[in-house]
Amino acid sequence: MEANIQNLPWSVIKSGDNCGLYLMRHMECYMGEQEGMWETGLTGKEMIDSAASLGLRYKYMAAIFTSVINKFKEMIDKELTEFKKLDENGRGKVTCRSRIQKFEE
Repeated sequence: MEANIQNLPWSVIKSGDNCGLYLMRHMECYMGEQEGMWETGLTGKEMIDSAASLGLRYKYMAAIFTSVINKFKEMIDKELTEFKKLDENGRGKVTCRSRIQKFEE
Protein backbone atom coordinates (compact mmCIF):
# COMPACT_ATOMS: atom_id res chain seq x y z
CA MET A 1 0.00 0.00 0.00
CA GLU A 2 1.38 3.39 -0.94
CA ALA A 3 1.12 6.38 1.41
CA ASN A 4 -1.03 9.25 0.21
CA ILE A 5 -0.52 12.74 1.62
CA GLN A 6 -3.87 14.46 1.62
CA ASN A 7 -4.51 18.13 0.97
CA LEU A 8 -6.34 19.33 4.08
CA PRO A 9 -8.23 22.63 4.26
CA TRP A 10 -6.87 23.24 7.77
CA SER A 11 -3.24 22.52 6.86
CA VAL A 12 -0.71 24.95 8.28
CA ILE A 13 2.96 25.35 7.46
CA LYS A 14 4.00 26.64 10.88
CA SER A 15 1.63 26.29 13.79
CA GLY A 16 4.00 26.79 16.70
CA ASP A 17 2.62 25.23 19.86
CA ASN A 18 -0.59 24.12 18.16
CA CYS A 19 0.80 21.42 15.84
CA GLY A 20 0.00 18.71 18.39
CA LEU A 21 -3.55 20.01 18.73
CA TYR A 22 -4.05 19.93 14.97
CA LEU A 23 -2.71 16.36 14.87
CA MET A 24 -4.84 15.16 17.79
CA ARG A 25 -7.97 16.78 16.38
CA HIS A 26 -7.27 15.26 12.98
CA MET A 27 -6.89 11.78 14.52
CA GLU A 28 -10.02 12.30 16.62
CA CYS A 29 -12.21 13.30 13.65
CA TYR A 30 -10.89 11.20 10.76
CA MET A 31 -13.07 8.16 10.13
CA GLY A 32 -11.83 7.16 6.65
CA GLU A 33 -13.54 9.89 4.66
CA GLN A 34 -12.18 11.04 1.33
CA GLU A 35 -9.60 13.80 1.17
CA GLY A 36 -10.77 16.88 3.08
CA MET A 37 -14.36 15.64 3.42
CA TRP A 38 -14.48 15.56 7.21
CA GLU A 39 -15.03 18.39 9.65
CA THR A 40 -12.52 19.20 12.38
CA GLY A 41 -13.74 22.66 13.34
CA LEU A 42 -10.31 24.07 12.42
CA THR A 43 -9.45 26.43 9.58
CA GLY A 44 -5.65 26.34 9.53
CA LYS A 45 -5.56 30.05 10.35
CA GLU A 46 -4.15 30.38 13.86
CA MET A 47 -5.92 33.66 14.68
CA ILE A 48 -9.29 32.15 13.80
CA ASP A 49 -8.50 28.80 15.43
CA SER A 50 -7.29 30.31 18.72
CA ALA A 51 -10.61 29.88 20.54
CA ALA A 52 -11.01 26.33 19.24
CA SER A 53 -7.37 25.59 20.16
CA LEU A 54 -7.92 26.71 23.74
CA GLY A 55 -11.02 24.54 24.02
CA LEU A 56 -9.15 21.56 22.59
CA ARG A 57 -6.28 22.10 25.04
CA TYR A 58 -8.76 21.96 27.94
CA LYS A 59 -10.50 18.92 26.47
CA TYR A 60 -7.32 16.91 25.93
CA MET A 61 -5.79 18.02 29.22
CA ALA A 62 -8.89 16.90 31.14
CA ALA A 63 -8.90 13.56 29.31
CA ILE A 64 -5.24 12.94 30.16
CA PHE A 65 -5.50 14.10 33.77
CA THR A 66 -8.62 12.06 34.53
CA SER A 67 -7.59 8.91 32.66
CA VAL A 68 -7.61 5.76 34.79
CA ILE A 69 -4.09 4.96 33.53
CA ASN A 70 -2.69 8.29 34.77
CA LYS A 71 -0.55 7.33 37.75
CA PHE A 72 -0.94 10.87 39.16
CA LYS A 73 -4.76 10.94 38.86
CA GLU A 74 -5.39 10.49 42.58
CA MET A 75 -2.97 13.31 43.45
CA ILE A 76 -4.52 15.60 40.81
CA ASP A 77 -8.04 14.84 42.08
CA LYS A 78 -6.98 15.64 45.65
CA GLU A 79 -5.30 18.93 44.66
CA LEU A 80 -8.29 19.93 42.53
CA THR A 81 -10.67 19.28 45.43
CA GLU A 82 -8.54 21.49 47.70
CA PHE A 83 -8.27 24.16 45.00
CA LYS A 84 -12.07 24.26 44.58
CA LYS A 85 -12.43 25.00 48.32
CA LEU A 86 -10.43 28.22 47.98
CA ASP A 87 -12.03 31.58 47.32
CA GLU A 88 -11.02 33.58 44.22
CA ASN A 89 -8.18 35.34 46.06
CA GLY A 90 -6.76 32.05 47.32
CA ARG A 91 -6.97 30.50 43.86
CA GLY A 92 -5.02 33.44 42.45
CA LYS A 93 -2.28 32.96 45.03
CA VAL A 94 -1.95 29.25 44.22
CA THR A 95 -1.77 29.98 40.50
CA CYS A 96 0.84 32.70 41.04
CA ARG A 97 2.90 30.47 43.34
CA SER A 98 2.90 27.60 40.80
CA ARG A 99 4.11 29.96 38.07
CA ILE A 100 6.98 31.16 40.29
CA GLN A 101 7.94 27.55 41.10
CA LYS A 102 7.96 26.72 37.39
CA PHE A 103 10.50 29.46 36.69
CA GLU A 104 12.68 28.42 39.65
CA GLU A 105 13.04 24.84 38.33
